[in-house]
Amino acid sequence: MNVNPNTLQKLIHRFLILKPVSAFLAKVLHRADAMLLHLTNDRHTFTEFAGLPILQLTTINVKTGRLHTSP
Repeated sequence: MNVNPNTLQKLIHRFLILKPVSAFLAKVLHRADAMLLHLTNDRHTFTEFAGLPILQLTTINVKTGRLHTSP
């Protein structure tokens, strides 16, 4: 899949790669994405505004058999 980012996404990406910004987002963004995924019924994330893909990993708990999904 070859998707070219638009001008706004390029600007956001340049801001996000600044070292202090990326250090902060590394600690916060996965939680914010999980919250937004929940609120939008797994349709949207904050990282999609920057044109970045995400991967949702679903695992099965060995003891309980419950599914656990992590963005």
